[in-house]
Amino acid sequence: MCGTLRRSCRKAVPAAPPPAPSAAPIAPATASPTAASTAESQATQPTPSPPEPSEPPSPSPKPAAAESPSQASKPAASTAESQATQPTPSPPEPPSPSPKPAAAESPSQASEPAASAAKSQVAEPAPSSSQPTSPTSQPEASCYPRESHVLTDSPPSPSPPSPAPPSPPPPSPEAPSPTSRFVILGDFGVDTAPELSVSTMIDAWDAQERLMGVLTTGDNNYYYGDNYTMEANVGKYYHQYIYPYYNFTSPPLYTGAPDGVNRFFPTPGNHDWGRNTLAPYLKYFPGANNSYFYSVKLGASVEAFLLDSCSQQNTVTRLGNSPNSTQGNWLRNALAASSAPWKLVLFHHPPWSSGDHQNNPYMDWPFFAWGAHAVINGHDHSYERLMRTVDSCTALPYIVNGAGGIALRSFKTVQAGSVSRLLEWGAQLVTANATSLRMDFYAASNRTVRDSVTLTKDGSNPCGFTAFPPSPPPSPRPPSPRPPSPAPPPPPV
Repeated sequence: MCGTLRRSCRKAVPAAPPPAPSAAPIAPATASPTAASTAESQATQPTPSPPEPSEPPSPSPKPAAAESPSQASKPAASTAESQATQPTPSPPEPPSPSPKPAAAESPSQASEPAASAAKSQVAEPAPSSSQPTSPTSQPEASCYPRESHVLTDSPPSPSPPSPAPPSPPPPSPEAPSPTSRFVILGDFGVDTAPELSVSTMIDAWDAQERLMGVLTTGDNNYYYGDNYTMEANVGKYYHQYIYPYYNFTSPPLYTGAPDGVNRFFPTPGNHDWGRNTLAPYLKYFPGANNSYFYSVKLGASVEAFLLDSCSQQNTVTRLGNSPNSTQGNWLRNALAASSAPWKLVLFHHPPWSSGDHQNNPYMDWPFFAWGAHAVINGHDHSYERLMRTVDSCTALPYIVNGAGGIALRSFKTVQAGSVSRLLEWGAQLVTANATSLRMDFYAASNRTVRDSVTLTKDGSNPCGFTAFPPSPPPSPRPPSPRPPSPAPPPPPV
């Protein structure tokens, strides 16, 4: 039978019609011998669906087809018989005298691989977006080229196992919250040795780690807020934090912040309004944004709201200094709109103070109900920290910070909630992140912490935070004095 097949194939070679056109070009006659064995291998292994049109078969790494002409005829005949008995889903071959689509033999070795390569190209058309796929075919899920299987006497070696996917990297540790770091001082602008001592301490903090801001609680320019005293009272000590810098002198004495960034944010005090105008203050301090009240963000953790508590807000600007005034409504809305973890309110006149000026009840606004976490003031020339009970919160910090350089004044009546009172020049260094806020008052004389309070977020606390050190319990009432003992009876006569 094999001899018959060979004769019929030889007779058909001269009269064979040209192959049907295909989507892929016919391989040249000089193709590698391995192409023939690849085509034979694919023909002997039936598949339930046509091969994927996306990629042509890749050459086999084993050149098994490079045999002598006599040896190559055996696989060709075997292939022809296998095709006669096993159906194949490939498209029908063009009509030929032989019923079996075997590769035509040729005396020359080069013609056999060429015919086999041509047959392979016809069986596997080039990719086409319009070619329908078999309903039973499945997409190939590999991104690697398909292997070419070569028929040999020994079974094919198993393919190496796929490498295990790399283990996912361990989760990165949570990055710490960015830290806000800034300074608060008050009642300082008087050009004295204590002001120099305080400002030198602040400069040292800034050299150690850049401060985000220098905030004040008022009375920046004693005694009347004049323009001709601004350079000596403020610029001499703090010009390096102010930009752009407005010089009231000619020639100019200072040029302002060397990096071109303003970091000085004041609030007005009664001495800044000394001439019943705030014009020099508004012209000199760009941080005030040409406004009597404003807010400033100090990093991602703190937003400060700076107000004007002076009486001129009622008599001059008509913006008011009550909770229902224009200024009060602005603060309520600004606190509600802020997403900062910590919100501080600064102004000059303290609602509660044990100092020389005592309380200013008109500034006792509902700060806690509006969302503030601490209230910081000046006006009294001393330092005091009060932990007041406001609504459900039993430890809201009210701090008087008016010891930035002016002459100190003694305390008078001690107010409820007062936990620390100091007659020392100094300033507060504030550090905060998303979960805690710490306020330290440093004495400028020896640069040591003289008072400190830390607020830590605590959803179970009515304040929304826990204060440390905790507020001391109220002192017990002293026992009533015992009534005087009755006088002894006179001795008998």
